[in-house]
Amino acid sequence: MDTAITTTANTIAGMTLSSSVSESLYNQTLNILRSSENTLCHIVEQLNSESLQSSSTLDDLTQYRNFFRHEIKSVEKLELRMAIVGTMKAGKSTILNAIMGYDLLPSRNTAMTTLPTEILFSQHTKEPQLILKSELITMIHEIGRQLQLKDNQYNLEIRLRNEEDLIKMVKNISTGDLMILATETYENSKIVDSLKYINDVVRISIMLNIENSINYTWIPRLKVPLPHAFSCPQGEFIIIDTPGPNDSNLSAHLRQIVISELRKATLILVALEFIGSNSNDEAKLKEDIETIREYRNTDSTAYLYALVNKVDQRIEGKHNSIEQTKAAVAMKYKIPLTNVHEISAMNAILSYTFRQEYEELGKKSDVTHETLMSKTKSYKMFMQQALGQAWEQAAEYINVTLLPNIAEKLWKKSNYDSFLHNALGIVSQHVVPICLTMALLKCNYYIEKCYEKINIRKSCLDIGEKTLFETVNRLKKEQQQLDSSRTEAEKDLRQWQSNVVEYIKSPFDEARSKSMQSVAEILDDKSTRHNHCHWKKLLHGKDILYFSAKEEADLFFETFFHSIKDISEDLMHALSRDINSQITRRCLAFRKQLQSITNDICESIGMRLKLLLGFEIIPLESSSNPLNVAYLSRALIQTEVPIRRRLWYFLWLVKGTYKLKVNQLSKKQLEHVAIDALQDNLKEVEQYAADEAKERVETVFSSHFDSIDRYLLEQSNNIRAAIDDKKVERNVIERQFDLILNELNENKEKIQNTLQAVNTYFRQ
Repeated sequence: MDTAITTTANTIAGMTLSSSVSESLYNQTLNILRSSENTLCHIVEQLNSESLQSSSTLDDLTQYRNFFRHEIKSVEKLELRMAIVGTMKAGKSTILNAIMGYDLLPSRNTAMTTLPTEILFSQHTKEPQLILKSELITMIHEIGRQLQLKDNQYNLEIRLRNEEDLIKMVKNISTGDLMILATETYENSKIVDSLKYINDVVRISIMLNIENSINYTWIPRLKVPLPHAFSCPQGEFIIIDTPGPNDSNLSAHLRQIVISELRKATLILVALEFIGSNSNDEAKLKEDIETIREYRNTDSTAYLYALVNKVDQRIEGKHNSIEQTKAAVAMKYKIPLTNVHEISAMNAILSYTFRQEYEELGKKSDVTHETLMSKTKSYKMFMQQALGQAWEQAAEYINVTLLPNIAEKLWKKSNYDSFLHNALGIVSQHVVPICLTMALLKCNYYIEKCYEKINIRKSCLDIGEKTLFETVNRLKKEQQQLDSSRTEAEKDLRQWQSNVVEYIKSPFDEARSKSMQSVAEILDDKSTRHNHCHWKKLLHGKDILYFSAKEEADLFFETFFHSIKDISEDLMHALSRDINSQITRRCLAFRKQLQSITNDICESIGMRLKLLLGFEIIPLESSSNPLNVAYLSRALIQTEVPIRRRLWYFLWLVKGTYKLKVNQLSKKQLEHVAIDALQDNLKEVEQYAADEAKERVETVFSSHFDSIDRYLLEQSNNIRAAIDDKKVERNVIERQFDLILNELNENKEKIQNTLQAVNTYFRQ
């Protein structure tokens, strides 16, 4: 790989930052955090000594040490995330396989990717590995068991849209051929088979209306070695292979998983075919890009990165030039011209695979054209790609030792070096400064809290024991006052809960109105929504539908109610975004009200301790103090409701059935059935949404008062530890305190210097 490329400069906010400086700051941050963690370990050992021992101080410092470890891991596992979408014939799987250097992602002429797959490039991995959550394995196995009952189902081929691969899969499963999936899989062929099986089973379950409650945290993960001598020292490089968010083969539930992955990614790769796709594929891709923009809630296009694949097929004079192609793509998809790259995934994968096989063969035997032909898989395709149709004649005049050089030339023609380094540079610009800054801010806060604890104990050496006991008793009275305020504020809690429940009614009323419009739309012959569904094909162009058999009617209603369920999920998810943002605002307003109730108590605690100690302690909550991020982070975590139930906007709670009294059905009857089902479901789901909203408000209430409880207990324990220090010889304990405080000061200074360096180079 060219050294000029590896030192490509990253441009950050108008200034040039070399990759070496970026890497240096990353390593500097890790080193100072590890050094500070070691300091805390040493301090914990000192506090374990008989002279300084205090269970409360020791527990707190041990907790801060654990916090440090968490922040170190967050920097070590810094995620540089990209996601990829593309047209059917863009060669998305080939593009990703070429980046990995392994043929691991299955591909075919029909849609393949159903479930997003995470690809992690690791410096510590020697061979590809597929990692599956046990929950996903259980879910896939359960779907497989249900598919075993579907082999003889009425019109199976129609329901699977006559896709031979899927029909064959159901036939195999019905004979008891369920694949045994493992949490870890290593062989390349087994990885391909496992991914193909998982994606096909999920796709079939959608087509046959089998429930698959797949959680967004269960997606498969491929762990592969860093390819092409490629360097990624800063954290973990991850690419997410996704179907488009508007893929017709996705359920509404899986669509939200895809959108979630697209929102998390710093960069979205858009794969296109050089020669151009058909108008339907291009229209779908445009729709996908607009959906991504909508959910990312930004008009910026800097995160979109186009990969125009198959440029090896360009014929000079027949096709557009490089500049013309880039300009056309930039205009059509509204992607910045500088973010449009031409690549040849086929050149990349063949050159890389051939070089690997060439090296392996050289370790075992003499390398000749004959041995390459007989003992490698890539030789023939590589030679055709590199030398053209007359490769066999050309091979007679080419020394076999020159083939690695030809492979290197083919690799450079793929343009993968330029694409990878530019893309990773963009991701690093966004992710690295945020990660380093947050880790340093939090750890600075933990060091300050450690310093405060030791400093309180040292300062109390000059304060009489009687005064310290009086302070503890006053803190007890403030605890009683806090308990009284909490009891009084419970009335406000009930009122706020009533208000959010009342607010929810209006959006649900709007959803009921939209549900009627949605039903009318899908029943309209002119609408393209759900055109692929069995029920709509039967109903198209008819006002009355006749059924010749019960099985025919059952299949019609099963597929119809599945479409109605999808309408419900789409409506509910749009509704949930509005409701969640409104409830979040109300929770913040409620928190402010609670703060106004308890401000006097918190200020009294701070003032009392300042008068006692002669210095200000770190306040419980201070939005003006940029270093006090630990409380803010904890508060944000505590306002999240633990998920004890499935998200309400994915619920379908009514039984979708309809009994025909005769063998015919009018479109009007069908409309009434659909609207009734949706209205009943909305009624049920509204209660779930109300319960969740009330729970979120209650969490704000409890987390606010619990945090003050912990704060009071912490300060009381600090004073009690100081009282216990009176039993130890003063000179000994004071000297030990000074040593600890000096250590903490040195570490705090190093952290703050590193933070300043990060903020100087990575301008926010």
